[in-house]
Amino acid sequence: MRSITAKLVLGFAIVAVVGVLIVAFLMSRYTTGEFGSYVARGINARDQRAADYLAERYGAAGWQGVRASLPALSHWTGMRLVVVDSSGVAVADSEGWLALGEPASSLPGSTVPILVDGKPAANLYVTPPSPASAGSAAPSGMMDHMMAAGTVRSMMEMMLPATNGGSEVQFLDVLGQATWTAGGVALVVALLVGLGLSYRITSPVRRLTAAAGRVSAGDFAQRVPVDSGDELASLGNAFNSMAENLARNERQRKQLLSDVAHELNTPITVLQGNLEAMIDGLVEPTAERLSSLQEEALLLGRLVSDLRDLSLAESGYLHLRIEPVDVGELVKSVLSGVQAKADGRGIELSMEVEPSLPLPLVQADRDRVGQVLRNLLTNALRYTSPGGAVRVTAMAKSGSGARGDGAVLVSVEDTGVGISLEDLPYLFDRFFRVDRSRNRASGGTGLGLSVVKQLVEAHGGTVWAESEVGKGSVFHFTLPVVPTQSGKG
Repeated sequence: MRSITAKLVLGFAIVAVVGVLIVAFLMSRYTTGEFGSYVARGINARDQRAADYLAERYGAAGWQGVRASLPALSHWTGMRLVVVDSSGVAVADSEGWLALGEPASSLPGSTVPILVDGKPAANLYVTPPSPASAGSAAPSGMMDHMMAAGTVRSMMEMMLPATNGGSEVQFLDVLGQATWTAGGVALVVALLVGLGLSYRITSPVRRLTAAAGRVSAGDFAQRVPVDSGDELASLGNAFNSMAENLARNERQRKQLLSDVAHELNTPITVLQGNLEAMIDGLVEPTAERLSSLQEEALLLGRLVSDLRDLSLAESGYLHLRIEPVDVGELVKSVLSGVQAKADGRGIELSMEVEPSLPLPLVQADRDRVGQVLRNLLTNALRYTSPGGAVRVTAMAKSGSGARGDGAVLVSVEDTGVGISLEDLPYLFDRFFRVDRSRNRASGGTGLGLSVVKQLVEAHGGTVWAESEVGKGSVFHFTLPVVPTQSGKG
């Protein structure tokens, strides 16, 4: 049985049947016991009223009145009644088996004292009727006399109705039938509720299954409606979120393939065209042309290298050689490497390291942090006009409220063209360029800042940019401090 609907309906049916059986069993035991106690109390009350009535008749007419009343009492109670005085001698027997004055002993049934003026005058024995006299009526002459005197009317007013074992059994049978009828109705209701509930549960599951099948086939636009606030709604929201992420990843994958193809195609086309022209003798292989081809080859190599680093960082497989790093010394070393390029473009290059910066302060991969600095400096020099300036600062951040709390903050500031507010959120996206034309004279591979972001985050830091068009840009990144080593130097 694989259907959830069938399982739910069967489960409800089993629960209903078990519930009905338990209720029927407990109700039968409790009702039978309580009804038996009720009948016993009724019989005791009946016998006591019979004794009280006989005491009244004794007070009015003596033993003669008792004898006259006994057959009618026996008829109404359905029992044999024997009255025995305090000496143990029979006074009256409703069936006439005991003669007057005959000793009476060992009579079956219950015994009720007959009290006259609060003192026991005799005992009333209530015993089952003998088979020979069962169902017999009292003599007609005596009954006529009693009815004429109003004896039966007064007796009926005092006595409880005579009990009948058949009526008791009939009552219990009716009660049992009512219990099983209620159980059958409960079972039907449980099955209907189970069907309704199973539909409400399985309907969204079926929709989710169908949508999942279409997503697995590549249709990432599939979504499931969410119209409740339960666990199924949470499952639907999770599915929709997953489908949205898959759709976004698919769009990014296609865009990445398109961007990579575009970026690789340009240097390859330049190299291929120039080399073919040189081979065919159409272009002279001068030093200037060969130098240009070398730049295209270097650009192609940087693109492949950046793609590799970016892929490793995003997948979590980038290997970092963590060691104590002197941030000030590292900044100075990187600046020395780009000093010649800055001088060639007439750009002033400077650094400012906080004097109180403890050394070493961070645990990091020296080469990767150097790569971050070189990418930021190369980017700053590219967009800074001759006569401008680029400055690198490093300082320790602590306290509350600062974005670089508990870290070393490194900033690369330039006086270049600046970046518009609309472009700032996308600076660290792959292949994003402020220059939409993708002119290589004004931009590199479009991966440098993406690599910077991945490398900084791999060290547990953050990176962000601040800029204003026409006033330059500032790129910040942080590296977490090492508390136990902050006093070294």
